[in-house]
Amino acid sequence: MHLESVCHLVGATEITSDRDGTALHVRTQREAHTLAYVFAGGCIVFKYPTRALAETNEGRAFLQAVGFMTRERLRELSTWEL
Repeated sequence: MHLESVCHLVGATEITSDRDGTALHVRTQREAHTLAYVFAGGCIVFKYPTRALAETNEGRAFLQAVGFMTRERLRELSTWEL
């Protein structure tokens, strides 16, 4: 998983996102499986070495373990300048 300011979505298909305020793009290349949650100002990318791994209970649990919050909420919780 990594946070990017720009997502490269060539070959990805947009599907219904399970996270408010994001668009979800999915791409499978050879065996690798990539999920990109795109939002205003950036995206979070999850890369799995295989689609089968992405579809396991462990793969789905990893997605659920990562929390999302808005920049406004992050500003409320921190002293960082965003």
